[in-house]
Order: sequence, then C-alpha cells, then structure tokens
Amino acid sequence: MPSAAALWEAEYEEAPVWDSLEDTIDAIAEIGTDSVEEKQMLDRIRITLRQIHRFKDAPTLLVSSQMLEGLNNTVINSIQDPIQRFVATDDISYLNAAHLGLHDVLNLVRGWPANAGQSLRSAAAAIRESIRASADNLAVVQDAIDGAKTNLEDKLAAFTQEATARENASIEQFHQLEQGLIAANGDMLRLDTRIDSAIDQMQARFTAAEQDRLTKHQEQLESEVEEFRNALAEAQERSDSALEAQEEAAQRVMERLRELQKDAEAVVGAVATSSTANWYKDNADSQGKSANTWRWIGVGLFIVTSCVIAWSVYISGGGEDSWKTTFLKGTTTATLAAGAAYAVSESRRHRTKEFESRKTELTLRALDPFIATLDEGDRQRLKIDTTRHIFIRDGKAETQNQYLDEANEEEVDG
Repeated sequence: MPSAAALWEAEYEEAPVWDSLEDTIDAIAEIGTDSVEEKQMLDRIRITLRQIHRFKDAPTLLVSSQMLEGLNNTVINSIQDPIQRFVATDDISYLNAAHLGLHDVLNLVRGWPANAGQSLRSAAAAIRESIRASADNLAVVQDAIDGAKTNLEDKLAAFTQEATARENASIEQFHQLEQGLIAANGDMLRLDTRIDSAIDQMQARFTAAEQDRLTKHQEQLESEVEEFRNALAEAQERSDSALEAQEEAAQRVMERLRELQKDAEAVVGAVATSSTANWYKDNADSQGKSANTWRWIGVGLFIVTSCVIAWSVYISGGGEDSWKTTFLKGTTTATLAAGAAYAVSESRRHRTKEFESRKTELTLRALDPFIATLDEGDRQRLKIDTTRHIFIRDGKAETQNQYLDEANEEEVDG
C-alpha cells in the first residue's frame, strides 16, 4: 500500500495548475508582435510562469491541494484569459491586465518552500553560462590573435629581423595564452563535473531527509491515532460505567418513589377514611339529636292530648254536649293525636338513620385493622365490596356529596 507521501506526490504532480501554466507559456510563445514594450511584457510573463512551473518537480507536503487549486484559478483568471483576449482583440489593456496579474500569482507562491535542487541547478546553469561567455571571449581573443598574426606577416618583409623577433615573441605569447586557455577550459570542465556531483549529492541528501521526515510524520500520525482510539475506548468504558451507575441510582430512586407513593396513598386513604368516618359520626350524632327532639315533641303532644280529653270529660259533668262542642273536642283531640303520631314517626326515622350512620362509621374505622393480615388482592376486593355496600343503594350509585346534602336537608327539617 503506497504511503501518504507517495499519494500526495502523485496528486501534486497531476494538479491541473501545471497544465494551465504550460498552456499559457505555449500561448505566449506563439504571439508575434513588433512592439518592444509588448515583447518585454510577454517575455517577463513567460519567464515568471516558467520559474513557477519548476515547483512541479519538487512536491512538498507544505503545499495543500487548496493552494494548488487557488493558484490554478488565479493563473486562468488573471493571466490566461487576458492573454487570450489580447490575441483576439490586439488590445494592449488586456496585456497590461495579464502583466498585473503576475503580482497575484507571485503572492500565492511567495510562501512556498524553496527547492534546494532547483537552486543548485540554477547556480550550475549560471556557471555554465559563465563558461560559455568565457568561450566566446576566447573566440574573440583567437580572432584578435589571428589578426595580429596576419599583421605581423604583412610587416615581416619590411622589418625582417624585428618582425621575426616580434613574431617569435608573439607566437610564444600565443602558445602560452593558448595553453592557459586550455588549462582554464580543463579547470572549467572539472569544476562543472564537481558542481554536477555536488548537485547530485545535495539532491540525494534532500530526498533522504524528506523521506525520513515523511516517515517520522507518518509514524507520529499513526501513534496519535492509536492514542486517540485508546482514549475513545476508555471514555466509552467510563461512560458505560457511569451510565450503569446512574441507571442503578435511578432504579433505587424509582423504588423509593413507589414506596413513598404507597405510603402517601396509605396516608391519604387513612385520612379519607377517618374524615368519612367522622362525618358519619357527626351525622349519627345529629340524627340522634333530631330523634330525641321528635320523641319529646311526640310525648308532649300525647300529654297535651290526654289533658284535653280529661278536661273535656271534666267540664261536661257527665251530661250530653251539643254537636258543636262535641265536634270541637273531637277535632282538637284528633289534631293533637295526629301531631303526636307524626312526631313519633319522625323520631323513629331519625333513630334508624342514626343507627345506619353509626354502623357505617364502625365499618370504616374497623375495616383497615380487620383486613390488615389479608393478601393485597383480598384487601382490595373487601374494600371495593364495602364501598359498594356503603355508597350504592337499590342498584343506583349516590355520591357522598349527594348523601351529605340529603342528610343536611333532613337535619334542617328536623
């Protein structure tokens, strides 16, 4: 499996920006113009783009794909498109725009790392250029020597001895100069060989150092990834443990809440039972008072009736009364006797309700202690049966409020 560095080098070298630079350089090379100013600007653009294109031979991880994409867009928009419009319209303003676009391109590559091999090659090229200039100078000197030799030969007839001496001196000087030039040329060749060897050594060192750096970087990344995975697994384990602890705590809280709910229901039930039992007790007391009141009213009316009957017998003296007197006595006696009978009936009715209320109070107060030893299901069934027996009459349900209202109305009537 190729390393990340190898993959990045392949992606770096296949970036579209290099094709855009080559296309632009070729397009500029094909432009023909007679204007010196236009030639200078075109040469400046072409040389600058060629220098930037040399970055292709030195892939580096310090340049990202976003930087390459930004450089490609800038080359197309700021240089390639204006050059094409200049070719199509021959308008120098587009050429000026492309020339100004070089600043944007240079700003993008200004922070890119320098290529040591490229710098050395540039130095070697400069040296080779110097060697070629020296060779040209040698050619010029050779031409000068040939001219001097011809001049000496022309003057040889007039000044034989002097010319011969001068010629010999000149030939000797020429040989010395030629030997010096040959020696200088050999030195230049040896220097060129040493420069090429130094360039190769520097290139090899740079490549080895870059490969070692990439290897260490890859190992560091793998180590960090492994540490991150271990930390993630440890965090997951701690999270699971904390979650289980929280679930257990929540379960204990829920159990405690259920116990508190049961206790609250028991308290509410006890309060409700006590309140209802107290109401039946108060109602029984009220019904008892009403029964006693109606009883004493009945007794009083019976006593009054007896007195009326005794008084009527007494005042008659054993003689016959008129029909008016007899009717008045009978009506009075019947009215008093009817009132006494009604009072006795109301006393009996209130006494019956008193007995029912006291029986219900006793049932409510004794229910919980009575069923305390039974199972939960039996307790619930007995409570339901007792409730139905107390609050449902003749197959029709009556609420406690309705029963209270009826009892209160009867107490007021009494």
